[in-house]
Amino acid sequence: MVAKNAGFDLYHDHQIMEVNMSNGAPAGGAAASGAAAAAAVQTPIHKKYDVKSGIIKFEVKDMSGTRQEIVYFDDYGTKERIETYKPDGNLRETRFTDGQKMYVINEYTPPNTAYIMTEHATNGTEMRFDKEGFQPEQKEKYKYQDKPDMTVAGKNCSAYYMETDYGKAIFAGWSHITLYHSQETPYGNILKQAVSLEENAGIPADKFAVPAGYEVKSQ
Repeated sequence: MVAKNAGFDLYHDHQIMEVNMSNGAPAGGAAASGAAAAAAVQTPIHKKYDVKSGIIKFEVKDMSGTRQEIVYFDDYGTKERIETYKPDGNLRETRFTDGQKMYVINEYTPPNTAYIMTEHATNGTEMRFDKEGFQPEQKEKYKYQDKPDMTVAGKNCSAYYMETDYGKAIFAGWSHITLYHSQETPYGNILKQAVSLEENAGIPADKFAVPAGYEVKSQ
């Protein structure tokens, strides 16, 4: 079993809320683990993003300090990888999809071992920015509000505000790519925003594959 990372990875934990909202179920929010979010059965999206491939570098400020995350995607987000770093610059976790399954390698996994987080991962690792996906009852429940456009990583992003049991949040995105997320939580504030976006980048195939010589295990 892969141990849960210390602290909160609220950006990924929001995927539970996204999945539950689409199913009409109560939102999970920050207290749910990223692994649980990944384990939810995904409904395939023909094109998750409007851009075929890219590399996004994020700056994240949370209770642990300031750190970096790097996202790689291809095939419009069907294949995706996120590398999460610690404030000291050391790699904490790699999570990736090959278009079918999602895998994780982190500081808690045994050496040369990758764990399967879910057998059904056709929508990548990251949350799709989708203002249009909110139904009227969901807007009421989460106190949804449109927010003014903002510029993030050189892109003109639309934005929205919502509230959950775990805090007030603002999301902003471009071409269905989430580039900004701020959230107030009982444990402190979180800010994640893209500092650069390289569109239609050539991504090596091994970014979305289990490294050679690694053993693959199920959780």
